[in-house]
Amino acid sequence: MIVYGDPSGGRLDVAAAELEAIMEAAGYHATVKAEGGLVTCEVDVLRPETVARAAYLQDVGELLYLGGDVQVDATRLDFSRLSGKTFKVDAEGFSEGAKRSIDEAYGEWVLRSAEGSSVKMKNPDAVIRVVKKGRTAFVALTTPRVGGKWVERRPRARSFFHPSALFPKLARLMVNLSAVGPGETFLDPFSGTGSTVIEACLVGAYGLGLDLDKKMVFGGRRNLRGFGLDRESQVLRGDARFLPFREVDAIAGDVPYGRASSTKGAASKDLLEALLVRGRWCLRRGGRLVVMHQKSAPLGEPKGFEVLGEYEFYVHRSLTRVISVLRKS
Repeated sequence: MIVYGDPSGGRLDVAAAELEAIMEAAGYHATVKAEGGLVTCEVDVLRPETVARAAYLQDVGELLYLGGDVQVDATRLDFSRLSGKTFKVDAEGFSEGAKRSIDEAYGEWVLRSAEGSSVKMKNPDAVIRVVKKGRTAFVALTTPRVGGKWVERRPRARSFFHPSALFPKLARLMVNLSAVGPGETFLDPFSGTGSTVIEACLVGAYGLGLDLDKKMVFGGRRNLRGFGLDRESQVLRGDARFLPFREVDAIAGDVPYGRASSTKGAASKDLLEALLVRGRWCLRRGGRLVVMHQKSAPLGEPKGFEVLGEYEFYVHRSLTRVISVLRKS
């Protein structure tokens, strides 16, 4: 099966890294390629929970066709796997008339070729996407998009708010890049209001948060309790420079900086350097450490880690943040 990811916001580099990481979290060691504006890899089976956890991939599913024929004949494709299931067709990138014709042609073919299938426009079992991008097109099977999932967990919608809080989409990306899997232990050593810990719990991990600020510790606990995740998590008061944990499966955190974040007098650069040292001791071998830091404070060559990738995120004219993804050697 060829799995595809459709990048969100045009970040093909981030999309490729995220797809590779969530495949690793699901137990696959897949090689991800970028082609036709998509990222793809090959696996045996694609589990629904793998699809659902994506952040910077607006869609993840099974790729049926990718090529230059922007009006590929529906009868050339096998939809027998939709037997007994509900579906809808969603063509994008075409004129209104062409979209209507494509939706009808694919719908008729599936009804004829997949026994017991039926059309359902709201919350179907599967969505057939027929998408035109420039001179290429792709046809894919995916699950319905979940609208508003980030808005529901935005910082101001939580029980405790602080301006330094990460937005859930970015927090989920960091969790995904850490490749933490269900049942594994995730640590954010700068947990703040609990953004990454929340997202880690939602993908099935056990979330550990650590923060030096007592107010943040109580606020993070309130937020996790507000989402009913307090049993799947623990937030403690502590110093990231002296991590009090024996072994965790994945680490991800945003190194505090600026006036909105309290570092209790510690420089962001010193916190980053300490995390690379202390994180190496409590992270399992082969585990990932994902850290967001200022571009002006590069990692250098961290001892005991392999750098898997670095991804820049522009904040404003004088500030660019970098997400660095490391694997413990």
